[in-house]
Amino acid sequence: MNKIISIGWLGIKACYLNVPLEEAIQRFIAMEDITREEFDKTYKKLVHVVEFDDEFGAYEIWEEYNG
Repeated sequence: MNKIISIGWLGIKACYLNVPLEEAIQRFIAMEDITREEFDKTYKKLVHVVEFDDEFGAYEIWEEYNG
């Protein structure tokens, strides 16, 4: 089973493959040069996790955000 975590708005998302959720969040915080508090206020609701075997359809990921 694979897992992709995406953080951010459509078109400007950061994606992390098979990374623990907390590590993905910490990487995103470092990349954006923000505090954890800023992350929790602005980006926490923009975290999406999708599990899949070895392939997935891009539309499936879009549905996850817009479903």
